[in-house]
Amino acid sequence: MNKYKTENEAGDSLEIIGFEPELPATFFPKHPREGGLETAVLKIKIAYQLQSAESCYIFAHPSVPNDRTGCFSSPSPLYKKGSGELIAWFGFDREAHVEQVEVKMIGEDKTDKTCSVSNEPFLTLIADVEADWSF
Repeated sequence: MNKYKTENEAGDSLEIIGFEPELPATFFPKHPREGGLETAVLKIKIAYQLQSAESCYIFAHPSVPNDRTGCFSSPSPLYKKGSGELIAWFGFDREAHVEQVEVKMIGEDKTDKTCSVSNEPFLTLIADVEADWSF
């Protein structure tokens, strides 16, 4: 089993299959006129399998103890039952040090028909990383 893979009995799985740039990484964001903050994001390539629900959202966020201030991240589209790959990303607009990334598969809340996101993920994958943002 891959070091960064998790699955449940229902057949759902999450696996980190790569990082861009390779780790460890240090980011030196450019001035907005030179490419801005998009030059300073950690991209996480994720493979998923969804069997237990008709659809889900998949998010990747840094595990930053006590403070995610200044963090920005990619949104998640609604993924349908089946398998596939995606790229999620995040970055900071301040100095930061990240040692872990959390990838969560979260079900669509079907009870209120408004496509809201439920609070409880049905899969969470935690990966050790080494990434720094320096300004």
